[in-house]
Order: sequence, then C-alpha cells, then structure tokens
Amino acid sequence: MNRPDVESRADKIRLEGVHKGFPMGQDRKGRLLALQNVDIAIKQGEFVCIVGPTGCGKTTILNIIAGLAKPDRGRVLVDGREVGGPAPDRVVMFQEAALFPWLTVIENVEFGLEMQGVGRAERRKRAEKHLSLVRLSHFRDSFVHELSGGMKQRVALARALAMDPDILLMDEPFAALDAQTRDRFHLELQQIWMKTKKTILFVTHNVSEAVCLGDRVLVLSYRPGRIKKEFTVDRPRPREYRTTPELACITAMVLDELRGEVDKAAKEEMG
Repeated sequence: MNRPDVESRADKIRLEGVHKGFPMGQDRKGRLLALQNVDIAIKQGEFVCIVGPTGCGKTTILNIIAGLAKPDRGRVLVDGREVGGPAPDRVVMFQEAALFPWLTVIENVEFGLEMQGVGRAERRKRAEKHLSLVRLSHFRDSFVHELSGGMKQRVALARALAMDPDILLMDEPFAALDAQTRDRFHLELQQIWMKTKKTILFVTHNVSEAVCLGDRVLVLSYRPGRIKKEFTVDRPRPREYRTTPELACITAMVLDELRGEVDKAAKEEMG
C-alpha cells in the first residue's frame, strides 16, 4: 500500500533547472535542446514514472541522474550531493536485458558484484537471494539462450537489485514483452518494490503502465522537454490494471494531457 509519510521525507533525487542539448547537423555546430529548465524532486522510497512523446528527453533525464551525462545548466542532487558521475548507489536497467550469453544465469547476476570486488561466497549468496526474489532459482545454471524474454528481464532485474543500489533507474524495461508477460511483471515489480523500498524512476511510453506502477506520473512536454504536469496515483498496492477501474480514469487524464505533445512530435517528424 502507499506510504502516508512520503511528503515528510527528504528528497532522494533533485533536479534543479536542468538544461541539456546535443550537437546536430552535418558540421555538428548546431544545437538540439533536449531538456529545458527541468525541476524534479523524488522522495526516498518513491516510485515515480515519466511519460512523454518520443524525443522529449525521458532517457536523457535517466542518464543525467545516473551520471552518464552532464547537464549543460542546472544541478542534479542525490542525497543532497551533486552528481559527478556514475556510482554504485544508482543502477540503470535498460530495455534490453544486456546479459552475457557465455555466462549462466547466476553468473550474470554475480557479474556486477565481481566487478565491485565482492568475494565469491558473498556474491553467490546475494545472487541466490535475488534470483529467489524474481522466482528464477530453478534456472540458476541455465544460459541466456534457454530463457524467454520475460525471464531475461527477471535476470536483469535480479542483477540490478543484487548490487543493492539506493536508486533503480528503469528505461522502458518491459517494452519488448508481450501483454500477458508485461502484466505479470507489473505485479511482481510492485511486490519487489514493497519488499526492498528502493527509490525507482521508471521511463515508459505506456501510460497505463505508468499509472499502474507509479506513486506519481510526470508528463514531459515535447522537445525541449519540460515537466508539463504531474499526476498522483493514490491507490493501494499491489495494483492490477485490468482489475482496478479507478486507474482507467487517471490514465484518461494523463492521455488527454499528453495528446497535444504527441501531436507536436508527429508534426515535426512530418516536416
């Protein structure tokens, strides 16, 4: 269920006046402004989703928080300290599972821990714990080609959680899954979040997914991306979208807010 004390907590993540542009044109002398004056505050343990049209800067926001990119202007703070680069307190989970095919499932989960210098016994213990959390203990010795798409994403999630980050940054991790697998993942991710109390920032094009998962849904405008509107989803967890009619009403409001931005994106693409 939702935690009523969320407003009283300190900000875990804070973006203040963030601008970000990228070189464009054949001579790379032009500048494409991806984000403009973005302000976001996320509390410890919140689950926040970002939606917006293609090209609005959703992934750029994740990369800046992860320390993989730097803002041109503005500040990004984690626990009150300015982000200077990647750190183990922030882990990114991408749309592609990016597993190593020559390693077994449990070896894939252990990989990040090995890179951190965690001893063999300890990393095996943590890998087994998180494989159990995502219900893949029976596949610990399987190889990647033996897994379904949903199972690969479970391994990727176990690998991310085994690193024990404070913040999990998720970039459309379920986009390639079929509808039934995605629905099951929504329920499982909520249950894992309720157990681990991680702070999650989740980027998606799927508005119903965002409403099902998030404490809040942030709508980004088309380029340059700005926070256009915020929606609070104050419904008990775990939620199942198809059996929670109230979520459909919130989804309709988010879609209505998003429609104009999608139209802008389509007009630009059509020249």
